[in-house]
Amino acid sequence: SSDLLLNLYPLPMFPTATRNFQLPLTTTSNTHNINGGINQQFDVKNRINVRVGYQGSNGNNPNMFGFLDTNTGRSMNINSSYTHNFTNRLIGTMNYTFSRSRTLASPFFSVPANVASYKLPVIQGVSTDPLNYGPPSLSFTDFAGLSDGTASLTRAQTSSLTTSLMFIRGMHNMTWGAGFSRRQNNRDSDPNGRGSFNFNGYDTSAFATNATTGAQQVVPGTGFEMADFLLGTPATATLAGLP
Repeated sequence: SSDLLLNLYPLPMFPTATRNFQLPLTTTSNTHNINGGINQQFDVKNRINVRVGYQGSNGNNPNMFGFLDTNTGRSMNINSSYTHNFTNRLIGTMNYTFSRSRTLASPFFSVPANVASYKLPVIQGVSTDPLNYGPPSLSFTDFAGLSDGTASLTRAQTSSLTTSLMFIRGMHNMTWGAGFSRRQNNRDSDPNGRGSFNFNGYDTSAFATNATTGAQQVVPGTGFEMADFLLGTPATATLAGLP
């Protein structure tokens, strides 16, 4: 399993022990907006106002391992109102608003063709949802950690209807009204669906007995975190959201 994950690391560019790989990365993002509306007065007593807006977005986020994560989003909103003058003193208004948004974060391994191009180890205890397929998150002290973006799909929708009645008398205004709204927020995401592993060289360190306390302690300068990784002995591991 460790060998398969090690294959995801690029070869060094420079003959040094650290800082031996460089790669310029550029993220891109695009947005576009469309807005429109109408404002129509039918007669002295009736008028409507409608506003409609749409926004779309997309972006790319590459990383040093050659993974290209993408994100897309779209949203729309509608604001409308109808006003009726019953008399010069009594005015009724009805408002309806609607908004909906959808955002999708697609890591590199969310695409089936990309999954087929890599041989990844089978790790017990991680999420089996295809949305979370990909390598686990690896972290080291002296090496760059291996990670890919977290897949997520968020859909939010809000609608509301309000009505009001305003009475005008002299310099005083009195308003009565009622409203109803419905809000939905649906999110599908597992922040640790692939599992995470931390390596610090503890397992391959030398130990000595403390002359004062008699306890075993790590000998400074020993242990190699990459050796721990190849042996498959992390210092800490988190799987399926459980420590």
